[in-house]
Amino acid sequence: MANDSPITPDIAAAYCLCKRKAFLLLRGEECEASHQYVLLMEAQAAASLKTFIDSSERAGLSIQHCNGAEPTGKADVLAQVSLRADDLHATADAMVSLEKPVGKGQPTYEPHLAIGSHSIAKADKIRLAFLGHVLGIGHRRRSHTGVIINAAGDAQRIKLAKLVAYLGPVIDTLKGWKAAPATAPPPILLNDHCPICPFKKKCLEQAEKDDSLTLLDRMTPKVMRKYHKKGIFTITQLSYLFKPRRQRKKRKDRPAGFNLELQALALRTGKIYLHQ
Repeated sequence: MANDSPITPDIAAAYCLCKRKAFLLLRGEECEASHQYVLLMEAQAAASLKTFIDSSERAGLSIQHCNGAEPTGKADVLAQVSLRADDLHATADAMVSLEKPVGKGQPTYEPHLAIGSHSIAKADKIRLAFLGHVLGIGHRRRSHTGVIINAAGDAQRIKLAKLVAYLGPVIDTLKGWKAAPATAPPPILLNDHCPICPFKKKCLEQAEKDDSLTLLDRMTPKVMRKYHKKGIFTITQLSYLFKPRRQRKKRKDRPAGFNLELQALALRTGKIYLHQ
């Protein structure tokens, strides 16, 4: 049975952070409440959007508040407008007209995204590109640029061509997951995003149950693939690879590098080892 849940900008952005998170979001898996940091960013993003709309109104631009619905007419600025195209669904914070329509034609709109941070992350650019992509499909008037408004109210124009090209395969993968919901989720890869992820507890419990290599500090996907090719899939297996070596005298003053095998050994034995 196919999954009826739409593909949203948040799911596409999650894919660039963690493929497993995107899969679980798309499947509608039960998760924890949003982290306080996420709630704070959402509140600041809402404040940034309100400031932008107010300043546009003071500048004499016509504003249409769509409140998550499709626009009912023409305006210089469309706020909280719904965009749909096939399985893709997004709500743009604002759509700003780039030019006046000729006769009964529709104006070309540029998507605007409000964020709660002062710096722009890759996930923010992916969300903006998703808006531009859906706008181009649904309205057949693709905007080549988009604007991100940060917490300070500063607006930065972003070129969307390369981002949309990157987004294409991502959307194809998400559509494939929708068509085959019985597919197993991607493997667990713990990273810097995990502390604020709503699936943190579930993934951590599964990783500990599997004795997964991803629990080790500084373990990257590339290093994991290297160990998997050698038949090493657990921390216990990796711990038996550690072999202390005697350093040469001329290398005596050189600091010892980080050793994943030694870390695995320390976890298996519950002891503290001095590498140097």
